[in-house]
Amino acid sequence: MKTKLAIGIRLLVVFALALGGAFILIRPVGATTIVDGGVIAAGETIDDDALVTGEKVIVDGTVNGILFAFAETVTINGTINGDVIAMGSTVIVNDGAEINGNLFIGCQSAQVNGHITGSVLGGMTSMIIGDTAEVYRNLYFGGYSLEIESGSVITRDASVGAYQLILAGEIQRDLNLNAGALDMTGTIGGDATLSISEPQPSGTIPAFGMPNDMPQPIAPGLRIAPEAVIAGHLTYTSPEEQASAIQSQPGGGVTYNKSVVDPSSPTPQRSPRPPMLQWLWSFLKNLFQLLVVGALAVWLIPTWLNRTATQAQKKPFQSALAGLLAIPAVYIAALVVAGLIILVAIVLGLLALGGLSNLVTGVSFALLTIVVTAFTFLVSLGSKVIVAFLFGRLLMERAFPQAAHRNWWALGAGVLVYALVASIPLIGWVIALLVTLVGVGAVWFLYRSHVEAEEIPAL
Repeated sequence: MKTKLAIGIRLLVVFALALGGAFILIRPVGATTIVDGGVIAAGETIDDDALVTGEKVIVDGTVNGILFAFAETVTINGTINGDVIAMGSTVIVNDGAEINGNLFIGCQSAQVNGHITGSVLGGMTSMIIGDTAEVYRNLYFGGYSLEIESGSVITRDASVGAYQLILAGEIQRDLNLNAGALDMTGTIGGDATLSISEPQPSGTIPAFGMPNDMPQPIAPGLRIAPEAVIAGHLTYTSPEEQASAIQSQPGGGVTYNKSVVDPSSPTPQRSPRPPMLQWLWSFLKNLFQLLVVGALAVWLIPTWLNRTATQAQKKPFQSALAGLLAIPAVYIAALVVAGLIILVAIVLGLLALGGLSNLVTGVSFALLTIVVTAFTFLVSLGSKVIVAFLFGRLLMERAFPQAAHRNWWALGAGVLVYALVASIPLIGWVIALLVTLVGVGAVWFLYRSHVEAEEIPAL
């Protein structure tokens, strides 16, 4: 079921994983400990971020930082005092493991039994939240099958986009679910908002062609057992009402919304927005997006932002030309790299190195996705923030020289002017295109200058 909620959850998971992986790219090399052999032994402590790779990764010790784990199988038994970013075929967080941060997972299957003080964000085929698992914040899942076993606890909310959810544990606040099937015997401490398929006989269960070790599909539809508890309100949307399947009365009552529009009823037509309202909406959308991204840049990477803006100021025309060449070149290069990854995977498979093939393919495509996502973000928003900040800085230097050094003022002034200009009918898109090219090109020139100087730009 590819509805807006399901797609949104998957995008959220991918974005979270991309952010986590991108952290590798922006940190100085010396700030991360690279672990050879794929093992952090019991009693071993790494007072730093740790990057662990291999066919199998086993973490029995302690990492006082962020753990990056890429392997066919990742097993965590120890203590991680930071976030965990794990990618591979199988990820296992055993009972007794402590993750004092967030858990980001991208894999085929995952088993989580430990204690996670942050949130769990997973994109995969199947995940089991085991009977000893405690997630002290939120759960975000996008995939095929999610099972929350009896005894497990999600302290806050769960947002799920999947074919099926088997809920026997406890979600202490709200559940937002878009799925084909739900079997519930557990507890929801708040509201449940569901989008669910209509019930079908077991003989009509779709064949997904999953591997033998994957969970078997359950019958589509809603099933809430008598022992299940929903403390708040249950709202479910489905092509068919399923009142008989709700055998436990939610504390806040039940609301059913039919998801299929009667073909005989007239389709409501939206009245077109007035041109002024359309312009206002475009302006406010641009303004909000750029202010948020710009504020993060001023807060987290002010030095880099100033240096990039200076490059755009020094070489505006050269930057525009570089951006014009760089944008298609990066995407073409990404396609070429993807083809090479597939070729290497085929060669390794022919050499009977299936495990290594899966590892290389998974890690390579994950990193490629991170790079392409980061570059797309630069093209769509980052480039515009750079040029808007430059314009705001120049404006402040001329109008308010005493406040020219204040990055926040420059950002606000520049973004406001850019959003106004970019919203002008007919010519706004031309200005936005030129700004994008200049911003991307400025980043390229800054990168090239640092490569030539053999230094890493300070953030």
